[in-house]
Amino acid sequence: MYTINTERLIETFIDLVKIPSPSWKEGQVIKYIISRLKKINVPVKKIKCGKSSNLHASLNGDPGAMGIIFSAHTDTVTPCDQITPIIHGNRISSDGTSILGSDDKAAIAIFIEALYQLHENGTPHGPVELLFTCAEEIGLKGIKGFDMSLLQANHAFVFDSAGKVGKIVLKAPYHLNMKVIIKGKAAHAGIEPEKGINAITALADIITRIPSGRIDSHTTINIGLINGGRATNIVPEEASCLLEIRSLESSTIKKYEDRIRKTVKEIS
Repeated sequence: MYTINTERLIETFIDLVKIPSPSWKEGQVIKYIISRLKKINVPVKKIKCGKSSNLHASLNGDPGAMGIIFSAHTDTVTPCDQITPIIHGNRISSDGTSILGSDDKAAIAIFIEALYQLHENGTPHGPVELLFTCAEEIGLKGIKGFDMSLLQANHAFVFDSAGKVGKIVLKAPYHLNMKVIIKGKAAHAGIEPEKGINAITALADIITRIPSGRIDSHTTINIGLINGGRATNIVPEEASCLLEIRSLESSTIKKYEDRIRKTVKEIS
């Protein structure tokens, strides 16, 4: 039996969250991971992906034992350029001015500590692979751009969820992003508004007809961004919104996509 080095684990996590790593700009975090793994002689391959890179690390083990893959992503949501982690007893939080970045740097810290424990204690194990992917927060770009044939094991755990220790997620939703763009007609709002076509008004009508929030037990729809207009004295000639649909059923995604397209066509 051996005990996790809690002090080192926390130090690793603090190091990681202090490094800014928005999507496609994960370079410094990648450099940190490579540096830590090389100290314990874990081979790491840096594989170009879009504007950044994925990392694939492997640790030989008993060839007769089952191989396993652990995966996490290196990017975080923003703002992440000036993170000040604060330790409150057995909890770590940000100072409230930014995110913390535990999604997904908590997993990265766990992986690093686990590898150090294997190295220091000589614990028997099977083949272990680690996959660190980039640009997860903007649509799983890293894993989508990764050559899966490079992986040897057939069993994988992705550490990227919340909940009680021991919880395992067996399903993930299909995900569709949609952008709705409405073209109206500009006119001076104070002199001849009747000659304009208000794109924002049309978009607002569309939005009120699109289902939003939790649709059923396995489907959600969210309108997350809205843009439109140039000035208060100009009838807005263009307006747009970005929305997403998530569902465990691909047929449900298609149903609501068709419904939204029909709504937009009817109004515009």
